[in-house]
Amino acid sequence: MRKLTKFYGAISLIIMFTFVSIGYAAVSNVMVIEGTAETTPPPFEGVYICGASVVSTSSSKSDLCDYIQPTNFKTSVDAYSGGDSSITYEITVHNNTDVTYWYMGTNFFLEYEDNDKIGKTNGIFITTKDHQNDSSATFNEYDWVPPQTMRTFYVTYRFGSNARGYDIATLINFQFGLHMDAVQDEFLKILNDKTSDNGYYYLSSVFDDKYEKNGTTEIANIGNDEEIFDRLFGENIMVDVDGVPTPVTIMISRRNVDGNASTGDSYDVSGSPSGCEYTVYITTDSLDGGTATVHAVSYTCRNGVWYQIGELYEGTCTTNKYDSVGNNGFDVMSWDATPKVYQVTNDISYKVGYEQGTNFDQLDTMEELLSSNDQEFYNAVNNNSGKLLKPVCNILYSYVHSNGKWLESDNSANKFNPGYDELKHAFDAIKPYCYIGNGAQEVKIQNANSLTRAELIQLLEAIQHAYEYYQSVN
Repeated sequence: MRKLTKFYGAISLIIMFTFVSIGYAAVSNVMVIEGTAETTPPPFEGVYICGASVVSTSSSKSDLCDYIQPTNFKTSVDAYSGGDSSITYEITVHNNTDVTYWYMGTNFFLEYEDNDKIGKTNGIFITTKDHQNDSSATFNEYDWVPPQTMRTFYVTYRFGSNARGYDIATLINFQFGLHMDAVQDEFLKILNDKTSDNGYYYLSSVFDDKYEKNGTTEIANIGNDEEIFDRLFGENIMVDVDGVPTPVTIMISRRNVDGNASTGDSYDVSGSPSGCEYTVYITTDSLDGGTATVHAVSYTCRNGVWYQIGELYEGTCTTNKYDSVGNNGFDVMSWDATPKVYQVTNDISYKVGYEQGTNFDQLDTMEELLSSNDQEFYNAVNNNSGKLLKPVCNILYSYVHSNGKWLESDNSANKFNPGYDELKHAFDAIKPYCYIGNGAQEVKIQNANSLTRAELIQLLEAIQHAYEYYQSVN
């Protein structure tokens, strides 16, 4: 699995006792302050533990339940011999960023107290769960924390015969990180930032200048252009490939890829392209060979709001020289989709880049993938509406039949549940294209032809994502 990690270079002010550095959420940057003035450190930027407590014990007693931000959890337990010795904690984390973070597992420093017993035979076995009474590790790498959201999970420690006694002390780190496609969140934030000095207007002006000088419609974090990306994304963008931080090459293209001249934006240069989308191309491959594996994702704009269309597609590009100095890049116009099946919802998928199959299975350029209407795909969505659109609509809304009409209102039984607002935001984006009949007993797409397949895909994936989160936390 590939995950994107961005090293911001910012220093977190953490006033605490520490002696160990662990994983993504390293306990680090200790600052000693002398004097009597009181100070309140700024909120941590990232995912951090904001609450922890004991919720149940069995043949055990809690002596210490504490946390060290960002996500390090410190415990001491009296684990009694005989019977099932265990303790369960409730932990709440806050994602104080504008991107989605995913749970990546635990990490720990073996030399700390009783950490060497974790995962050993008859030692300490740790299970992370969505709900307190779950019997298995249901809070796992498929779970995430949306931007600016809190999420609670449960952790059960079980103490085997070799981990019984008084003051069994552990310090572990609950790791959260960014998936490779988290760059999507970062770039979308830039496109919709119309006020800062490193937002949309800065980005579009860079493209305008490049096009006016030499007619190019691409930029990359290569050579002299790297400073552009440092300003947009921060320095030293890395991708975590199987645990190894790896440099990433990013190219951005500004051109019309959805075939619609009324979406996107236009260059501020006479005779230049219009209806342009921004497409981000990402690779961790060396650019010294003839080809590279490149992931690509596009964004367009309607009514002043930028949004993603399609999804993060995998493909290949031929490599070439990017600048006159001889730095290597890749040719985005040569991008060709890798044959692959993409899962949109739990019950709907589609093929890309296949030599055999329907015309839609064979689409393999960004222009083809983002501009096509696919009636078969729309039919599949409606045939499976009872598994996503209908249950989500009924979670969000209540319907009462009165005077021959169905009156709609927010579902008061659910509207204060965690995840409700996120789910409603996702569903309301597709709602104008839906037919909702008979008190939401029928919920289907009726205006699909006004959407490309790529636009509909993104709307459905947002609903599926929010629905899974809603189900996990309720």
